[in-house]
Amino acid sequence: IGSRAPFTQIRARRARVALAALSEPLIPKRSSTGARAVSDLKSRKRGQLSQTPAAAMATFTTTKPSEEETNKVYDRQIRLWGADAQRRIQASRVLFLGLGPANVELCKNLVLAGFSATICDHRKVDAASLGYNFFADAESIGKSAAEASIENIAELNPFADVKIGSTSSCTDAKTADELVEGHGVVIIDVPCARGSEEERRLINEACRKSGAKFLAVRCSGDGAAAFLDLGAEHTYVVETGEGAKKTTS
Repeated sequence: IGSRAPFTQIRARRARVALAALSEPLIPKRSSTGARAVSDLKSRKRGQLSQTPAAAMATFTTTKPSEEETNKVYDRQIRLWGADAQRRIQASRVLFLGLGPANVELCKNLVLAGFSATICDHRKVDAASLGYNFFADAESIGKSAAEASIENIAELNPFADVKIGSTSSCTDAKTADELVEGHGVVIIDVPCARGSEEERRLINEACRKSGAKFLAVRCSGDGAAAFLDLGAEHTYVVETGEGAKKTTS
C-alpha cells in the first residue's frame, strides 16, 4: 500500500461505509486515523504532544463543564447538526460488545463525537489483535481487550463517560435485559464477542423491548457486513435545503 493508511484501517473504513449513519469521521479537528489519535494520547503522557486535542482546549471551571466549555470542544459538530442533536449525543451511551476491527474504529469515532461508552470484551490481547486494536500495545498482551483499551478510549474525550461492562454470557431474556439496560445503541462485533447466534438473538430482542438500536457488524479482509435493527419505528430528521427540517418515521 506504500504511504497509504495501513490495511487494517482500510478495512475499518469500509465497515464505516456500511454504517454511515453512525460512523462518519465526526470531528475533523482531530486526526483522521485511530492510530494517530492514540499516538497523540501516548505522546501527551510523555509530555511530547504534537497537537492539542480539541477536548484539552477547554478550561473546565466545574466538575460538570458549562455549555460554553462544551461548545469549544464540539463547535464543528454543532455547526453540522445543531446544538440539540449534540446534546442528545452526549446524553446517549453505546454498548460495544467485542473490540474487533469494526468496533475499534466505531468506538473511536463515537467517543470523539461525545457518546459515552461501555466496553465488553474479555478476550485476551494477542499479537494478531494488535493489527487492528490501536488502543492496545505490546505491553497489553495477556490482558483482556477491554482492560487494555479502556484508558486510551477514555482519554479520547474527557466529556464522555467510558467504562468496562459485564463479560457474562446472556443465557436468557433476563440477563440480556440487564446487559442492554441504560444503553441507547448496542453494537456487536461478530465474531469477536457474543458468538452464539442465540445470544445475539436475545440481545436483539432486549434492544427491541428497551428501544435501543441494535447493530451486528463484521469486518474481515476485503469484506464487511452489518445487520441493523432500529426498532419497529425509527424517526429521523431530513434537511430540506430550505432552512427547515422534516421529521420522518
